[in-house]
Amino acid sequence: AENRIERMGALELAARVAIARGDVDLAQAYAAELSGLARDIPTPPIRFSAAVTNAWVAAASGEHGTARNCFETAIDILGAGGAPYE
Repeated sequence: AENRIERMGALELAARVAIARGDVDLAQAYAAELSGLARDIPTPPIRFSAAVTNAWVAAASGEHGTARNCFETAIDILGAGGAPYE
């Protein structure tokens, strides 16, 4: 599990790079791996990272309603943990 946790930041970044390069399918694969990690190890930082990554992928796919829901989930995760966000 530790190696998977170490991949969390890389997966989020890789998904964003893939989106920037126009490869939404690759970004989706990274987001799916991150979502699996969040299911297996549901800590707030991992769940937040998965929600934000899924939001970016949904937005890049033109699924704006899904993107909004994912971003709202990410904000809820931050709010529940008491972490500030700007």
